[in-house]
Amino acid sequence: MKLIADSGATKAAWAFVENNEVSGRSQTPGISPYYMDGADILHLLRNHALPFSNEVGEIYFYGSGCDSEDNKTKVEKALKTYFPSASQIEIASDMLAAARSLCQREKGIACIIGTGSNSCYFDGTSIKKNIRGYGYILGDAGSGAVLGRRLLSDFLYGRMPQNIKSLLVSTFRLSDEKILKEVYQGKVPSRFLASFARFVSDNGAEPYFEELTRKHFSEFVETMLLPYPAVRSLPVHFTGSVAFGFRELLRGLLAEKGLRAGQFLKEPMEGLLRFHMT
Repeated sequence: MKLIADSGATKAAWAFVENNEVSGRSQTPGISPYYMDGADILHLLRNHALPFSNEVGEIYFYGSGCDSEDNKTKVEKALKTYFPSASQIEIASDMLAAARSLCQREKGIACIIGTGSNSCYFDGTSIKKNIRGYGYILGDAGSGAVLGRRLLSDFLYGRMPQNIKSLLVSTFRLSDEKILKEVYQGKVPSRFLASFARFVSDNGAEPYFEELTRKHFSEFVETMLLPYPAVRSLPVHFTGSVAFGFRELLRGLLAEKGLRAGQFLKEPMEGLLRFHMT
């Protein structure tokens, strides 16, 4: 039996495949090896009682932060402990998951815009160039976390219309104290920040949000796409809940720059299943 897993910072999707058919699916909170140690990861697996623990022979795990050898080792040891029959384990980045899911075995530009952001040039076999997000503090242009950071910064400094500030207070019981506590003392502040992306999308017709999101995603195009020499000759694909929610805006911004929009997938799992089953 094969296990294919795709984990972002917020949630993880697990699919169990036998004889090229999906035997089961599970969803858990995301595995973030930068914030979690091996014991935390193993506790998560046990706490959510993932099935087929003694039947899985191959594991293909794609995760945020799994482009570092230390993080790969941490995740692999936890998976091996929980799935002791697994004799083949591949730990790879969420960027490779996106590239395989979106491009399959064709050339293209693959992008992730979810809690964080990332992009790469994929030659049909491997990632040849990668412009990384580097996290919401240093970068992550276009990401849900940075969108939330921009929104909350405007809230704190009074740079938004009063009706929107009041709506944030009533919807989230938001206050200066709550923001500071979640951002500076919370265990996964990026997840808190990204949780406001849906609010922005749902209220997108407001002029304030139109200006905010246009500036926000234009920065993604400038920083994460235009530096690729081949970007104008290849389709630009996207995965991630934020990219999917703002797909019409992204299509328009790409067209303005003469770029060709490809697929928009909310999650990469279905594409990964096609990749690993063909």
